[in-house]
Amino acid sequence: MRALGLFAVVCALALTGCGPEASRPDAAKARARIIPPGPTGPIYASIGVVSEATSSRVVLDHEGSADAGLPAGRTTFRTWADVIAVSPGEPGSRVAFKFQKLGDGWALVEMTPRSQN
Repeated sequence: MRALGLFAVVCALALTGCGPEASRPDAAKARARIIPPGPTGPIYASIGVVSEATSSRVVLDHEGSADAGLPAGRTTFRTWADVIAVSPGEPGSRVAFKFQKLGDGWALVEMTPRSQN
């Protein structure tokens, strides 16, 4: 009987250790605000010219990508500092780039220099 009582106490402590915090919807929403969703789906490619670049976005004048349904023109792409750090980000740079869908817009996932020819 004593062992059964001890077992019940241990189980109760174990269950409260998990706590209701982990299953609360507002806790999941708070985590989602800290870690934004990344780009999803297939990776598309195109070429263009850098119009403007910061550590979080790049504006490109580009050829279209039929596979992505992106017409030729000027598009602002969300990006990350590590992509910009290894790419030609100066305005006027001719680039080849890869991108993915990010929410309602696009995310630049790679950008490399393109020859002047």
